[in-house]
Amino acid sequence: IVASIYDYMDVTGKRSGILFLDEINCVSETLAPVMLQLLQNKRFGNMPIPENWLIVAAGNPPEYNKSVREMDMATLDRVKNIDVEADLEVWQRYALANDIHPAVRSYLCIYPDHFYRISEKGGVQLFVTARGWEDLSLMLSSYEDDGIVTDEKWFLQYLQDDEIARSFGLYYDLFREFGGRIRKEYDAEGRDLADMLLAKPGKLEDMSSSECISAASVLCHPLIVRASDYGQKRSEAEKRKELISRMPPDGSFADDESVAAYLRQKRMENERKREQITADPAEYICESRVLDLMEKDMNEWRKLPKDLRPPVTVFEKEKADAEERALEEMIRKLEDDIDAGYRVLKACPQGRSALLYYIHDLSALPGLPDTVSTNKPESQ
Repeated sequence: IVASIYDYMDVTGKRSGILFLDEINCVSETLAPVMLQLLQNKRFGNMPIPENWLIVAAGNPPEYNKSVREMDMATLDRVKNIDVEADLEVWQRYALANDIHPAVRSYLCIYPDHFYRISEKGGVQLFVTARGWEDLSLMLSSYEDDGIVTDEKWFLQYLQDDEIARSFGLYYDLFREFGGRIRKEYDAEGRDLADMLLAKPGKLEDMSSSECISAASVLCHPLIVRASDYGQKRSEAEKRKELISRMPPDGSFADDESVAAYLRQKRMENERKREQITADPAEYICESRVLDLMEKDMNEWRKLPKDLRPPVTVFEKEKADAEERALEEMIRKLEDDIDAGYRVLKACPQGRSALLYYIHDLSALPGLPDTVSTNKPESQ
């Protein structure tokens, strides 16, 4: 492990970093003296940790893991000890960015005390953790895609607490039934979901608090997906503009082969970025997509009669302008649908909690420009 730090420094040229050691309190008694030496002197045997590197370690408390042992005074005296607690608000932001199932996010908005719980009943340990909720979300989405029905015993595989598994199962049935019902009506009427609900005030007035939360989730989830899609397309549009600005003078593209050579060169440069440990994977993927789009553009350009072909840079700038107009329309439609969702939830007598949930999720939407208002003052 220590040797890998030096390898990393050789490859990247970086001279500082963090060495992270997980499950430090699972170290055996035979290794304890060596671990003390590492924490105090930044050495593992005869191998020193480089200067400007920090050591950070983590471990579960004894009540969570029977394999751990209490950290003794000699160890604690050599570290800065920080207790970390589960924080639902922080996790909800993570959940939103990582496409956690809307039923999970909305349920925890109603029952925040069910997010993280560890107890004992009849000598059996019961627990629900953030990892369990995320695993449940992943499998729930997969089961829905395959049309497989779930039940309380199935939820117990991920929520290992009878009370919480039963409670979530009841809520999920409501969420699925309510969401499925209004989606069917939406499909049948061919209108935006929010417009359809606003056209039926009686339906809104009869909603329970839980149904309002379900409605907020059903309204919010496609907005999250579309906002993420916008963010990706916006990044690609900016990357396209950057690549166009780097194009050589139009005279350099004398024939089809010179255009192909330019794109090959850019792909090679992008591949070199990927091979660097410090390269951003998202940046690599974005540029790969844009180069695919530009390759498609060039194929279209080649098919034009030579006497009608505009310069390559002009052709690409026209494509970029069209892309910009599409993004502006995308944002306009998204703003309209966000506002319609506010109007739906404000019309629900039991919708205050749902409105707060809606505001919370929309305020954390990824990829939206600052000009898009997702936090209506009059709704708070």
